[in-house]
Amino acid sequence: MRVLGEKIIIKSTSYFLLFIKEILKNNKVQPDVQNILTRGAILELNLINEEESYKLKIPLLDNNTGKIVTTFTKNNVSPEALIGDLLLVSHFNYKGEKANKRSEAAIVIDQLMIGRDATTGNLYYIKDDAYWGRRGPSVHLNYPIPESASDIAWLHSEITVPEGNDFIGSYFMANGFKEGYFGMQVNLETERRFLFSVWSPYKTNNPKDIPKDQQIILLKKGKDVIAGEFWYEESGEQSYRKYLWKADTTYKFLLKGVPFINNFTDYTAFVFALEKEKWELMASFRYPKTITYLKNLHSFLENFQPDMGNKVRKSFYTNQWVYDTKNTWYSITDAKFRADATARKNVRLDYSEGIENNKYYLKNYGFFSNTTAINSVFKIETTKKKEALNLDFHLLEGLIE
Repeated sequence: MRVLGEKIIIKSTSYFLLFIKEILKNNKVQPDVQNILTRGAILELNLINEEESYKLKIPLLDNNTGKIVTTFTKNNVSPEALIGDLLLVSHFNYKGEKANKRSEAAIVIDQLMIGRDATTGNLYYIKDDAYWGRRGPSVHLNYPIPESASDIAWLHSEITVPEGNDFIGSYFMANGFKEGYFGMQVNLETERRFLFSVWSPYKTNNPKDIPKDQQIILLKKGKDVIAGEFWYEESGEQSYRKYLWKADTTYKFLLKGVPFINNFTDYTAFVFALEKEKWELMASFRYPKTITYLKNLHSFLENFQPDMGNKVRKSFYTNQWVYDTKNTWYSITDAKFRADATARKNVRLDYSEGIENNKYYLKNYGFFSNTTAINSVFKIETTKKKEALNLDFHLLEGLIE
């Protein structure tokens, strides 16, 4: 499926129809959608292709039983019947009767209309950007720096992804800062990565446009780490290491950010190798035209595959520690919940944060109903784990030299 202007052109399977299926399945729908269903709306699609134009009306409730429609009959076309090969749609007309000709042409969903009393309430839907609407809302934990701390040079945190939440397109980001981010991804069925990226101070989506004096400089990278340019959501340098990390396993991330001479700042990332029980270097980058320490500390959970925005994801973020320039460790016990523009504009409502067993969690996607208010603040008890306090800085510095 691809987006062309404001129309969705579908070759075979459709996320759009899958969305309809997901919001209807087991009555697990967002409040606004549930409102539409219980008030007897009819979903009407105007479908056009290269050969014909016709309407498909989908009753969302069975008139006799009052239940959500889940079966296909001659007079009752349900979303369940539309999942799979969309040619099933193209050779039924709007009354559910088989058409004379089976069209192989692409079908364009030209309009979606919801009427009757349901339209008197609040309706939340993708108004102007199908790409971000399909990806879904990314969610963030923002970590305030303790008031008694001085400049922050090190950030330590951990992530655990429960079994069944590690879908393709997931980015579980552990150590975010003002100029970049560091975490782990699911890229393919057979490929997963640790990823560390730093933006250039020059704002562009084309790394070739970045002036030489504003380019990110790679100082060193670890074994089996690939480094190079990245683009699209601004530009800079990234490093990644292919690693088949596992669900229900806790991974540790460590980030250093300190000033360097001549108006530079050095950012260095380490990941803890569980099988070797030691820290390993991801990469070290030099950031130009800025002298700073680590700021705007945060974690996030996002989906970067638009066709995977219907899968619920949840991850736990734990053992956050910062180390300041006075050689003191501080446990992070407060976090503010934030979300991106997709959530703030009410395009999607499937986002939440909370605490379970003294652990922060982030949850999003999949069209669930329990939304957390943006800017909510959550507090945990001071962690009792001491791994961050026992780091061998001399050994870590040796990995960079």
